[in-house]
Amino acid sequence: MEGDSSARFREKVRILVDPICPWTLRTAMWLVEVRRSLPLDIEWGLLSLEYVNRERPEASRFRKNRLAMRVLSLVSETKGMSYLEKIYFALAKMVHGEGMDLESEDTLLQALLASGLEGLVLEEAKRGVHIDQELWQVYASHCASGAFGVPTLYLGSSQRPFYGPVIDRVPEGQDALALWEHVRGLVALDFFYELKRAR
Repeated sequence: MEGDSSARFREKVRILVDPICPWTLRTAMWLVEVRRSLPLDIEWGLLSLEYVNRERPEASRFRKNRLAMRVLSLVSETKGMSYLEKIYFALAKMVHGEGMDLESEDTLLQALLASGLEGLVLEEAKRGVHIDQELWQVYASHCASGAFGVPTLYLGSSQRPFYGPVIDRVPEGQDALALWEHVRGLVALDFFYELKRAR
C-alpha cells in the first residue's frame, strides 16, 4: 500500500530529444538532476530537427542524425525507456562533450557499448531504412500536438507541449529544483504563452 501511495505523488514529464542538439542535452541533464531530489518519472521521446526543418534550406545539416535516430528508436522498442535514456545520454555527451561525430558508426557503436547494449542494434538500424518513415509519422504526431523543436516538455498528463527551458548551463541542487518549480508554475497558467530574452 505504501508503494501505491508514493506512486500517486510522483510527477511525470515527457521530454522530446534529438542528440544533435546541445541545448536539449542540458535540459535533459537538468531533469535528471531534479529527479535526484523529487519523485519524478521522465519519459523520453524523439523529435528530429531534420523533420522540424524539412521545408527549410537548413534541413540538410540536420540529416546526419538519421542513423542515430534509428538506433534510439530500436533501443526504445526492444529494450525500453531506461535503455533509451542511457543511450541518449551516452551519445549526446560523446557528441557535445567529446566532439565525436554523430554520423560516425564508430560513435554509435561506442555509445551502444557504453550503455550495456550490443553492436547488433547498429547493424539492424543500418538495414532498417523503413524506420525513417515510421519515425517521421511519430514526429508528425508530436508536431500536430504543437511541438516545433527540441527540447520540448509535456508535464503531467497534459498533451500541450512547451518548448524549453533552454539553459546555457545545467543547474544543480536547489537551483535545479527552483527552475523546476518555476517551469511547473508557468505551465499551469493557461494564459501563459512565452518568456524569452535576448542572447
